[in-house]
Amino acid sequence: MAEEKTAQEKLREQNEKWKAEKAAKEEAERSNYALAKSELEQIQETPGLADMYNQSAKLGSENLGGNSPQLKVHKQGKSTSNELPDGTEPEDGYFFYTPTQEQFETIDVHILTISRGYRAKSLEAGKEPKFNQIIGGIDAECQRPFILYMSGKRLSPMWEFGKIAQKYTRAKPFAIPMFALTIRLSTHEEKATDPKFGKSWVIDFEILKNPDGTPKLVMDEGKFAFLRDNVETTEDMMASIIDKAERGIKTEDDEVPPPSDPY
Repeated sequence: MAEEKTAQEKLREQNEKWKAEKAAKEEAERSNYALAKSELEQIQETPGLADMYNQSAKLGSENLGGNSPQLKVHKQGKSTSNELPDGTEPEDGYFFYTPTQEQFETIDVHILTISRGYRAKSLEAGKEPKFNQIIGGIDAECQRPFILYMSGKRLSPMWEFGKIAQKYTRAKPFAIPMFALTIRLSTHEEKATDPKFGKSWVIDFEILKNPDGTPKLVMDEGKFAFLRDNVETTEDMMASIIDKAERGIKTEDDEVPPPSDPY
């Protein structure tokens, strides 16, 4: 009789199957084990992964409420420096990733951390400092880091996401760190606070779910460790950005958010 597969082997097979389904856009039947047990149950039955989840549950969520790898929302007529590799302008309201000059209508990410709020000194005379926060994350598909500046109308949806995420990071008896959730970012258009700026693009946060209603989680221990280990590095990078912004020191990141950002 063949030896029964370990829980870790089953999790690895399931993760590989999800990747294959996404690439081929095909449906495949889950194993009897996967049908019978949710991801949460599987994780709890894998002591090593369960311990990693619980020990890292609060990483990156404490502050919920060189040139950095920025993820921006392109606004035609405003985001003048965004340019695709072929020299054309990104689509209005699409996400633009500065290191590769790629655009995305939506993007799935893991949010590593959200910075404390800060007020950056304006580079324009007479302009009042604006309240900002920064999101640091990893592209869920390509594992690329990014930072995303949040201000104005974009703050409320982020704070609402934070409230929902805390239901998982503080759950008992099984806590889930924020970075283990898979978040889909998209945008919608709203009128800007100041009428002279017309409309602005606001970011929406969707926690992706499995068919059984549980959140779509990181199931690979290697990927989990990679995300966990990048939290502190991202927090250090953002702390440096905030320190310079509060002291009015000009950096290569000063374009975002710009002094007259309508959001």
